[in-house]
Amino acid sequence: MNPLGVLGLILLLSLLGTVAGLATGLVPGIHVNNVALLVLAASPAILGSLEASVGGEGVLLLAAFLVAASAAHGMSSLLPSVFLGAPDEDTALSVLPGHRLLVQGRGYEAVLLAARGALLATFLAIPMLLPFRLLLGSPVNGYAKLRPVLPLVLLLLVVLLVAMEGRSSEEPSRRLRKRAWAVGLLLLAGLLGWIVLRPGVLEDAWVPVPVAGGSLILFPLFTGLFGLPTLLMAARTRGRLPPQILGPADPLPDWRRTRAVLSGTLAGAAVSWFPGLGGSNATVVAQLLAGGEPQEDPDADREFLLAAGAASASSRSRRCS
Repeated sequence: MNPLGVLGLILLLSLLGTVAGLATGLVPGIHVNNVALLVLAASPAILGSLEASVGGEGVLLLAAFLVAASAAHGMSSLLPSVFLGAPDEDTALSVLPGHRLLVQGRGYEAVLLAARGALLATFLAIPMLLPFRLLLGSPVNGYAKLRPVLPLVLLLLVVLLVAMEGRSSEEPSRRLRKRAWAVGLLLLAGLLGWIVLRPGVLEDAWVPVPVAGGSLILFPLFTGLFGLPTLLMAARTRGRLPPQILGPADPLPDWRRTRAVLSGTLAGAAVSWFPGLGGSNATVVAQLLAGGEPQEDPDADREFLLAAGAASASSRSRRCS
């Protein structure tokens, strides 16, 4: 196939990926990883049909679909995270700041700030791909040199994330409870990963039914992890959406916008190279860099949402690369 034909197919697959990402982002409890797993399961048939038309460019077309789906999901998931209180793992930390603006009638502003941060971070993250590639790959091989101490680095990041729980001006007992919950949930998540991903564990005698191993188990796992919290939150929520302001908002100072976007982009780019970490972890790091407490600074929530959108988009761009 000629190059123009391949380019047309790339645009078509990107459009289809965008539609799929918009759908997964707008429907609470469905994640773009579910789409990726379905595509992975059907990849032999998909690649066979694509390569019959374009030859060896089938993988490129499939990658265009997945990258577009991931980017569109990150943008569209901002709406349910603010208006429905149903976040995914990248937007979970934007719920409280977004809801604080929502109850003030500024929910559209919250979504706009996060989307603007994501868009700016995408443009910043693309030119950073080459420097990061040279740093972590050949010729510096930074990732290979970091691997022996990677468990220690991850442990330090986990300690930082736990220490961030309840760091605002709350009662010491409340901060301690938050950190205890964080440690408990972290241990439960590790136990779940060990049970599900360790070969042979689910095939022991205490499992009453046969369970498929490998990546097939990830589909029901993602569905449960992203769907069950949504149902529980919806069952507990009985509030009404207040009237929303649709007019233009007061812009943040230029230095605050710059700090939020740069901190979110850098945090997302750095954190995404480590296994087990994602956009929500990058948001915590970006919050440290951006600073500001909602109780003391009326613009802290707005800057936080800008940084959160940038961190989510930057981490997604790096993972897709």
